[in-house]
Amino acid sequence: MKVVERKYADSGLPIFYFADGTALEMRGRSIIDGSSSGMRDWMFYTTTPEKCLKLYGSDKNSWGK
Repeated sequence: MKVVERKYADSGLPIFYFADGTALEMRGRSIIDGSSSGMRDWMFYTTTPEKCLKLYGSDKNSWGK
């Protein structure tokens, strides 16, 4: 899997963008505020997170789509 871009969410956790247009976002506690007691989950997007959020209106509504 070729990572073509890496961004960071407001929480400071990374989002990895792949060459095929998919993305993987680390989910968990913020590392900015010092509460990084561990990663909780990964969110896989079949397209960019921005497109999913625009299409489904919210993060929660895009789960499992």
